[in-house]
Amino acid sequence: MKITFKRQYRKDAEGEKASSIVFVYGITGTPEQIADYKAVKGDKFREDKDTKEPLFFGNRLAPSGSTIVRTEKEKDGVKKIDWRIDTTEADQIKSFMEQGYAYEHAKDLVKSL
Repeated sequence: MKITFKRQYRKDAEGEKASSIVFVYGITGTPEQIADYKAVKGDKFREDKDTKEPLFFGNRLAPSGSTIVRTEKEKDGVKKIDWRIDTTEADQIKSFMEQGYAYEHAKDLVKSL
């Protein structure tokens, strides 16, 4: 599914932690994908009050048109399903930059993979 940036806000943290930024995105996808997203999010599912567009909340800024992917993890025998922004390309660029490549060169290397 694809996301489109809508807005951001600061979420106050508990205790002495600093507040964090929450990025809000609208989601587009097939009716089946949207139904699955809604089922996975359960009572945490939110939609735009005016447009009824499903909303995705994340702690990472991503360009409009980015993809969100369904993830499944199992910990202590409990299966957890969620959705997250696909950061594959950004992670690859970061890795090349950590190896000493300049940003533009790292971006070109990722595109050649």
